[in-house]
Amino acid sequence: MRFQLIDKISSFNKNKSIIGTKGVSLEADDFVPQGPLVYPATLCLESLAQLGGWLTAASLDFVCVPVLGMIGGAEVYDEAEVGDSLLLKAALIELSDETSEIRGEIWRGEDLIINVKRVVYGLIKKEDTKLVEERKRMFQTLLKTE
Repeated sequence: MRFQLIDKISSFNKNKSIIGTKGVSLEADDFVPQGPLVYPATLCLESLAQLGGWLTAASLDFVCVPVLGMIGGAEVYDEAEVGDSLLLKAALIELSDETSEIRGEIWRGEDLIINVKRVVYGLIKKEDTKLVEERKRMFQTLLKTE
C-alpha cells in the first residue's frame, strides 16, 4: 500500500474479524474545499478496504496479497470531518485460496456513518520471504492491543 489509511489495529481475530481506528486530521490534506473540512467517503471506504485487506492477509499468514476487486452495498449515512476519530470494523464472510470477502462498518462515536455489505478481494500468492516478513512487520506495527 502506498498510502496507509489505518492508524491502529486494536483487535484481530484470525479468520473472523478486525477492528481499527483512523483519526481525521488536517495533515491528511484530502479534504473537500467547500464548507467544513469533510474527509471524503471514498477515503473512508478505502480505509475500511485496507483494514479488510489486513484481516485477509493476516488470516492467511501473509502468504497472499489481497487486491481490492469490488465494494458493494455501501451506505453512507454521514460525513467524517477534521477531529473525528473513526472506528472501523471488518468481519470475514468468505476466505479461500483465490478470493476473500468481508463486510464492514465505520463508526464515529455512537453513530454508524458507513455500512458496507461486501468488499471483495482477489488474492495473489507471494512466495518471496522478504515480502512476507515485511508485511508481518507492518501489521505488527499497526497492531496495538492493550
